Amino acid sequence: GVKRTAFIVEHARLKRARRPVVVFLHGQSGAGVRVRDRLGLDRGMKSRSVVAVYPDAIGGRWDVGENGSEREIKFVRDLIAKLESDGIADPRRIYIAGGGPGGILAMRIACRQADRFAGAAALISLMPATDAAACKPARPIPFLLLAGVYVAWYGYYEYRLIVRNDDIGGGPVDSAFSISNRKS
Repeated sequence: GVKRTAFIVEHARLKRARRPVVVFLHGQSGAGVRVRDRLGLDRGMKSRSVVAVYPDAIGGRWDVGENGSEREIKFVRDLIAKLESDGIADPRRIYIAGGGPGGILAMRIACRQADRFAGAAALISLMPATDAAACKPARPIPFLLLAGVYVAWYGYYEYRLIVRNDDIGGGPVDSAFSISNRKS
């Protein structure tokens, strides 16, 4: 097989207890360590003893095509299994997120393996129509979607945050709001 890599940030811990894990799948033409530097997620999670995992796609691009994604899904599944077998990951507190093509893959994995994740998120990604039609998660899963657009003639970025959690109050709860950032 092909050698696969991931950048793992595990801050020092006093106890050998299993901890929450966030797996973040980078965007197009990326690398795990690069997205780590850009987002700074692990710095914010340090005080909460969360392990941040940044897997690398082969050649810097996730294969999100119908056939190729199976290889990517297996890689993420095997990576999580390794973190669990090494006593790092708490199987009840594993989260998956991604940006761009990594977000498409994160949504696909969350749909197919909802029983493995405590939550999922996608940034600057949309779920392909075929994936949306086929998405039948084994259980409800909290999900966050953040998409943005740059409006050139107004000179600002607008982000739309959509939160869905079917576990609240016995029925679907959807909320959305926009965040605008005027470009200076």
